[in-house]
Formats: sequence, structure tokens, C-alpha cells
Amino acid sequence: MSRDAMGVMAMSDSDDSWESDTGEDVEGGEKTKCLLSDNIMPSSAAALEHDRTHFGFDLEKYTAQVRMDEYEVIKCINYIRASVKAGRDPRSELAGAVSTPEKPWQDDKYLIPVLPDDAMLYHAFSSDAGGLPTSSSRPVEAAAAPSQGATELQRLREELQSLKHQNAELRGALQEACLSTLQPDAAQYVQDSMGSAVASLAVADGSSAPQEPTAQPLHIRPSAGQLTRPRTEKDAKADEAYFDSYGYFDIHRTMLGDEVRTEAYQRALEQNPSLLKGAKLLDVGCGTGILSMFAARGGASQVAAVEGSQRMAKAAESIVAENRLGSSQGGPITVLSGRIEDLQTLPMQQVDIIVSEWMGYGLFFECMLDSVLHARDRFLRPGGAVLPDLAAIHVAGAGCGALDLDFWTDVRGFSFRPVQRQLLEDGLKTAHVAPVHAKDIVTEPCQLRSFDLTSMTPQEADFTADFTLQASSAAQSGAIHAVVLWFDAECSARFCKEQSVLLTTSPHAPQTHWHQTILQLRQPVAWQHSAASGAGAQEPDQGPGRAVLRGRISCARSSQHRCLDISLECAGLDEQGQAAGAQTQLYSIGMS
Repeated sequence: MSRDAMGVMAMSDSDDSWESDTGEDVEGGEKTKCLLSDNIMPSSAAALEHDRTHFGFDLEKYTAQVRMDEYEVIKCINYIRASVKAGRDPRSELAGAVSTPEKPWQDDKYLIPVLPDDAMLYHAFSSDAGGLPTSSSRPVEAAAAPSQGATELQRLREELQSLKHQNAELRGALQEACLSTLQPDAAQYVQDSMGSAVASLAVADGSSAPQEPTAQPLHIRPSAGQLTRPRTEKDAKADEAYFDSYGYFDIHRTMLGDEVRTEAYQRALEQNPSLLKGAKLLDVGCGTGILSMFAARGGASQVAAVEGSQRMAKAAESIVAENRLGSSQGGPITVLSGRIEDLQTLPMQQVDIIVSEWMGYGLFFECMLDSVLHARDRFLRPGGAVLPDLAAIHVAGAGCGALDLDFWTDVRGFSFRPVQRQLLEDGLKTAHVAPVHAKDIVTEPCQLRSFDLTSMTPQEADFTADFTLQASSAAQSGAIHAVVLWFDAECSARFCKEQSVLLTTSPHAPQTHWHQTILQLRQPVAWQHSAASGAGAQEPDQGPGRAVLRGRISCARSSQHRCLDISLECAGLDEQGQAAGAQTQLYSIGMS
């Protein structure tokens, strides 16, 4: 790309400096920050190559594929810079923009450089494959029409200044509007975290916004409409407590002793040689190192085992060494202590496989999936495997037996009904995690939502989904006292070609340490079939009965770090399918 085309980006207040810029012939030899990482490369070409090899994103090909002109390339680069600066991975939106007329960079605000003196903006992109127009094809080039080019240049400079001023006003107005809806202490927090530009806003008296805001933009979480704040000291302390809870062996004894869980991972990692043989693997949240050792035994050539608990990382290192699998002994495993988000490098630049046992109660409790997706976007080679690669949440209706309250009716001849009442009250606020027996499930299961771990974003873990539950096939009447959630995690044949593995936490399967998540209803939903006989009677082998409950479940990260909020809206259905007795409840799953 020529410096002439980049004039609006390189200009200063001095016309002389503008002229000196346009006279340069830059061949991409200036130090350049990569688009998708913080790495500084010796040239823009080297930075593009780094993005191509480490992140699978080829901007050269992309500009040709989308058929961008020079100004679109400028805006696209600044859009990518702005997204990465805000902590977002823009690759999925860029991929979606190929086939749609609406482009995420079309706003003229992206004419303004995100980085000062960004050498990437001067890179000479190829015009092959119908991409960038050549300089001879542009009517505003000075060589073709000097006076017209100068006029166009002046117009663009004036337009840019106007856009900068409008941008400052809009950002200031947005900041004031957002801050004015917060409590004073929350507003103060946002002001402090966003620096002096936002601190100058007087929320109470509505004073004007700064002319040149330099603070980071406000991030609004679309799924919940709440302010997504940066990681705070409080979050860091919560993480410290979270990782400390995994620093003791009792919880690892429980997980290792969960045969369904441990055997599923063992089969996936040891019985798929076409995937594991010679592979480089990253184990996120390795705990005692069991999955890393399965991978080593399955043929992995190099394994990075990352553990957030410093105490457990030391234990894992000792266990790996005990089994002669540590890198210091010539083995494939290197144990690293720390949050995956905080690690600067791994023993390898890229990995072929990421494995993690990230699932929590209700699938997403503990929010560990965010770390796995961060690792995927940073370290996984294009086309690499994530194990498990698929997950799904299921729901079903359960009878009163799932609440397990009968014990308190009579304890050695004494009534403990006050305890029973307290548990019923608590169950309307907190999702209860406990084993549910298959005999207590009174409806057919329904898949609520499925997820592809190779492509999903962290935001997709916050979701809303509708469901309809049908009565179990043989049941003629019943009552639903709770909606029960469980999940499946699958290492599918997409990657595990010799031995695919399904890990299910269904109440119809052997129990796991995840059990099931119980959402107690405020009012039981009773149903009954009309009396039927002869040819009209429903036989057990005729499949599920009629729909008896319809509802909607929303799951979102809680304001309490690593916790979940779940809302349930539902209503019973009569035999004509009409809803009655609607009820809504909000539940939390929190750290103990």
C-alpha cells in the first residue's frame, strides 16, 4: 500500500511533514506489531507471516478474497487492532464478513489509527486475485490528476478531523450514559479503571465529555446487558481461592476415582494413535497430571501441562517424574504453574491438541471453559483438535423423589419438617447438585443446547433456550417437582477416528461426581391423561406421551466471579396444549 493512500492516517498538523511522508517508499522494513498478538516483528511482512503461521489468518489472501480497496484495508487493519486491544478475537467476525455485504470495519472511525506510526498500514498489499485496485486505477492519485488528488486529500483531512470530533462527542456521551445508570461506588470504579479521561466526567451534574477521550471503551455484555469490567483485584483473589481449592488431594481423589470421567479421557487419549502419535499437546488445568500421562502413553511427543494451583503443579511435576515422563528425564511432559492466560510462552509455539477436563456443574460452573478457549485461540494450530470437541446440555422433568426430602419427615420417630421446609425454601434460590435416580425422571429428556468447542466463543456460554418436555412413554399421570439438567461431553469421530468417546452425566447412566443439577419448581406441575381404553389407549412401546411442560432456561455468568445464574420460566400444558400456571424462578450456582 502506498503512503499516498495512507495520507489520512500519517498526517500531522504540518503540511511539510505530510509532504515528506508521501515522498517515502516504504517496503515493509519498519518494526511492526502483529495483528493478533503482542509480538513485534522486524517488518510488516514478518508480522503478517507470524499471524499466518501462528493464528491461521492470512491478511494478504483475505484482502484479495473480500476484494478490498486501499481504504478498506486501512479500516480492516484498524478494526482488527481495536478488537484485539479490547480483548476480542476478531477472526470469527472476519470469516463471516466474507459472504455478507455488511462488514465489521465499515464505520469510518476505523480510518483513525489504533496504533501510532503503525507500519502495517503502509504495507504494500498485492492486488492479485482481484483484490486491491492498483494505484493507476485510482482517480485520486496525484500522478493521474494532481489538482484533483490535492483537493481530494484536503477533503479527506477535513472529513477525518470532523469524524474525530464526532467520535469524541459520541464516546463521551456513551460514557456519561453508562455511568449515570450505575450506583456511585460502581461509577467510581469505572472512572478509576478507565483513567483520567473518564474521571473528568461529572456524573452528577452532567458536565460535557472530554474532547479527545483516550480511555478504553466500555464493554457491554450483549447477553446480559451488564458492564463487562476488566479482571479486578477481587477477581484475582477469587481466582486464588479457586485454585487453592484444587491444591488439596481430596478433590483429586474424587475426580480420579470417578471411573466414568477418568476412563473416558483415557480411552480418548490412549486409543486414538492417528491423533496422538507424535502430537504436541496442551493440557489446560492438568491437576495431578493424569491426562498428560495418558497422552504421553498414547504417543504424544511433547506435552505442556498447565496448572493454576502452585501446590498442585509441584505435585504433578513430582508424579510425572515418578513415572519417568518429565522433560528433565527425557520424557515428553513439561509442567507449568500459572493461569494459562498469564503464560507468555509454551515449550512449543503451537500445539496439535488441547485437552482439558473443564466441565463444571450444569456444564459451565467455574467458567473454566473461558481459559480453554483462550488457549485454543492462542496456541492451537489451524485444524487442531480440542478434546472434548462437543458438548450438550439436556433437561427433563423429575418427581418429588428427586428432591430427597422424605428423610426429614420422620427421623427416629421425630418430625424434622422444619428442616424440610428450609430445604424447600433454599431450593427456590439455589440450584441443588445431587444424584437423581432414573426412577424419579417423569418425562422424556430434551436437548437444551449444543456447543462445538472448536469454534464457539466464550459469550456463547451465556445463552437462552426453549424446551418442551413430554411425559414418559408409559406414564398416565404424574407431577413435575423439578427440572433436572445434565450434560454430555464428546470426543467425537471428527478427531478420535479409532475410538470416539461420549462422557454423559445423564441420570439414566452411571453416576459421576458432577451428579445432576436440580431446579426446584415453586409449584409442582401435575398432569393426567384422559381415561382411554381400547384402540385409543397409549401403550408403553408407542413412544413418548403428550407434552406436559413448556419453558425457557437462561444461563449466564454471575456477577460473582466464576459463578452462574440460571433462570427458569415454565408452564404446564393441558391436553389441548394450552399453557397454565406459569412460574419464573432465578437460581444461582456459587462457590462454597
